[in-house]
Amino acid sequence: KENNKTMNETGLYAALNLKLNNNLSITGFTDNYLNPWISFDNNRPERGSNKGIKINYTEGKSLEMQLLFRNQQWHSNENTQDYLPATKEESLNQLRWQCTLKPMFGLQLQTRLELKSHQQINKLSAAGYLAFEEISFITMNSKLKTIARISVFDTPDFSLAIYARERDLPYNYDQSINFGKGTSYYLILIYSIMRELDAGLKFSKTSWSNHWVNDEWSNQYGNRKMALSFQINYHIRPR
Repeated sequence: KENNKTMNETGLYAALNLKLNNNLSITGFTDNYLNPWISFDNNRPERGSNKGIKINYTEGKSLEMQLLFRNQQWHSNENTQDYLPATKEESLNQLRWQCTLKPMFGLQLQTRLELKSHQQINKLSAAGYLAFEEISFITMNSKLKTIARISVFDTPDFSLAIYARERDLPYNYDQSINFGKGTSYYLILIYSIMRELDAGLKFSKTSWSNHWVNDEWSNQYGNRKMALSFQINYHIRPR
């Protein structure tokens, strides 16, 4: 189950990487496993699978498109009070399309549309989506770098939460968890003051229509969350 330890599992994993030409490549994998031990939310031995395929198309350095499909199947406990409850089969499907376009020097546009569906036996399936548009621009003299993204998401169940890596200030890492229904955006400005000194600013805001969170600024619950980061970097270069 994508763990760095076998955890006493037995199974078969296979992967394939095809490069059809200089522009088009296809990668895929399948992982079928059997876990004889109990695990989280499963009090019985578990059998499951994980499959995926990704198609990647590039046109020089100006265009890159990716299409990804992934399917996961596993078993979990039924909602009963039995000591050894019966298990139910669950499946999760994920479809992602992403396009990165560089029409001119210093300008990059990135678009993503991602769909997710979760299904359980004898229950209606649930679905969610994430869509975002991101633009980044660097001036001709490379003094100022600007990055902006706006996202729209609707994931009614936590199992449908969609993870998306966000751009951040240098030496920082941020990955957003898109859960609930709402919109989010952020703006990043990085300015090179001199060769050894640069400054960065990031402002982000997320709003939900059906979800309440604790705001970091006001320490109060609400349907909006804002964050502001400022950074100054001094680079010590060997002479």
